Amino acid sequence: MPSKSANKAHSANAIDILTEDHKHVMKMFADFKKLKLDEDSDEDAKQILVERACTELTIHAQVEEEFFYPALREALDDTSMLDEAEVEHGIANQLIAELESMEPDDELYDAKFTVLGEYVQHHIE
Repeated sequence: MPSKSANKAHSANAIDILTEDHKHVMKMFADFKKLKLDEDSDEDAKQILVERACTELTIHAQVEEEFFYPALREALDDTSMLDEAEVEHGIANQLIAELESMEPDDELYDAKFTVLGEYVQHHIE
């Protein structure tokens, strides 16, 4: 059985990993914004970035939902923030599914990814 200090180390490590994931995905949203502003950027670059971000967000959300949130629900008295996080995940999953079925030149493609970024930013905060 792991010691309490080992459990704390694993928890801190997990939080560090999730925090780094947050930073990494927010950089992808910033890179997308730059691509949108660059008239010379091609649609393939945008699509690759969006696909990568959606994949990483899906994995990240799954880890949070399966491991992190249940542990927090056991440890916290007030779980209202976790309830909000689950709603945010649901909306993010819906936007990700829509983006995965779209092409970069489809109407609202850029807008959906931008809104996804706003939800992710709110989620991180």
